[in-house]
Amino acid sequence: MRRSITAAPYGIRVTFTASRKTFERRVRCDTTGAAGMCSDVTAKGVYVGVFDRNPATLVHECVHAALAILSYVGIDVRNDRGEALAYMTDYLWSIGRCLCDLNTAHTAGR
Repeated sequence: MRRSITAAPYGIRVTFTASRKTFERRVRCDTTGAAGMCSDVTAKGVYVGVFDRNPATLVHECVHAALAILSYVGIDVRNDRGEALAYMTDYLWSIGRCLCDLNTAHTAGR
């Protein structure tokens, strides 16, 4: 499954995928052993991969994507006490959650 959106108001395309093959083809990297990955922002946007379909992995990768997007547009999240980061992470998670099996057990820290 793949889903793309344009992150408003920044105009950055964000593509979510659960497919290692799609992520590797688009980002040109090896995902072996990774539960999820996030690309850097390029002219084509940012790619978020959630290969284990775990909601915790999606949240983790959404934070990386939000930081990448905000940095790309020149926002230093430390200067606004993290509000821009929190809102962008929430927005990205709400779009990407369709990739997750919401019944997957939480595994952070294991």
